[in-house]
Amino acid sequence: MATYYMDPAGNDGAAGSEGAPWKTFKESLPKLIAGDTLNVGTGTYLGSNETNHAKSAADGNAANRITVTSYNGQVDWDGEEYDANRVWLYHDYWTIRGIRRFGFEAGFSVRGNYVIIEDCWFYNLFNEVAEPAESSTVGIYANTAPAGTCTGLIIRNNTFSNIPAGVNWDPKGEAIYIDANNMLVTDFEIYGNDISDGCDGIDIKNDSGPFVVRDNYIHDMQGGGESPGWGIIQYGVVAGGGRGLIERNFLDACHGGLRVSADCDVWNNVIVNGNGSGQFRNGVLIWGEVTAGWGDNNTVYNNTMANNDYYGIWFQTPAETRTNTVKNNICSGNGTAQIWPKDDAGFGGANDNVFDYNLLYGLHDQYVYLAGTNGLYDVNNDGTGPQPEFAAVDAKDFRLSKKSPCIDAGIGLADITVDHDGKARKSGKTDIGAYEYVPIRPRHSRTVMGKGSVGGSAIVR
Repeated sequence: MATYYMDPAGNDGAAGSEGAPWKTFKESLPKLIAGDTLNVGTGTYLGSNETNHAKSAADGNAANRITVTSYNGQVDWDGEEYDANRVWLYHDYWTIRGIRRFGFEAGFSVRGNYVIIEDCWFYNLFNEVAEPAESSTVGIYANTAPAGTCTGLIIRNNTFSNIPAGVNWDPKGEAIYIDANNMLVTDFEIYGNDISDGCDGIDIKNDSGPFVVRDNYIHDMQGGGESPGWGIIQYGVVAGGGRGLIERNFLDACHGGLRVSADCDVWNNVIVNGNGSGQFRNGVLIWGEVTAGWGDNNTVYNNTMANNDYYGIWFQTPAETRTNTVKNNICSGNGTAQIWPKDDAGFGGANDNVFDYNLLYGLHDQYVYLAGTNGLYDVNNDGTGPQPEFAAVDAKDFRLSKKSPCIDAGIGLADITVDHDGKARKSGKTDIGAYEYVPIRPRHSRTVMGKGSVGGSAIVR
């Protein structure tokens, strides 16, 4: 259990002390053992060839994590636009904190258990490799390990920006890519991240989970290569009979919105202004594929989907979607329809999905069937029906104004105890949409006697 130091002017042959720091991540990381901390000094660290992969070499444990952290200023790790420059975290109980990574093909490749990556910045990713297997740019990658598990990964409070697609086979660019292709990636959490200007935000594939994706701000995901620009995408069923929780995220101007396949709880999200080309400019898309077990057992509660080019909620291959519950949602101003398809016939005539307490507003395909018996909708389909009455759409404020018909128009759900902002939900009748209405108290001026005030009084606001 020791504390070591790095500095751009250091020497890898030195003792690693504060007075004699190491120089490179490649040489420093393999020296760390359980309980060690590596304090990385301010400055820019370079990596420019394939042998410059930095790799973990030992496990920490629950009581003695291995920590790599910035400690006296900004730390920049420049991949120098070399595709293979990456960090391999293949051991358990590591924490990476406060590192800025740029000019690389993959930031951190994770196969260890209980790894934490926090307060880092990933930007200006780079990829021009020829091999199909190396065709994507990725900020954080949990993928392609030998058979085994990757449990307890936490990705929190990071920033990701400018994440372009690769250049060859199936090119994509993901900020965060979780893929249980050869392993079990389970019990992971992704929260508090700011993700922008890339192909996909958070990509969860191949039966990963259980998982939590919470409180992320994902915006301006414009797609590229083979990607339509998903904000959040989940493929497959959740492993081990568990569930995935996707809640309190704000997705703005993402081409693809939010897509789920099965076993997910989609709660208190705001998904707005989906735009661009192609068919995936939605709020929430539920993908049905009966042979894969997709399209089943999702709950979509208390979300706000507004002003997306295509659908508010879209059941793709609807006849192969089953046992989904859609309640307390606002679908407003979406370009093609608020929820699709429109009736039992669209679901193949044997629909067991449940819709109720939804507000649907817009000039396209409004149906009481989808709002639900207790829902609100535009009866005449002419724009005269109940509008959600958001606080300030131009300012991207989709909270409810005091005149909103959504107030107290929903149904209390036992699992939904707080709203998008973490404010307590009312029991019984709750508000429709991602936000619970909170009255704004007027700010009154009052006159008080105060020392040093003009004429013995002061105005306190």
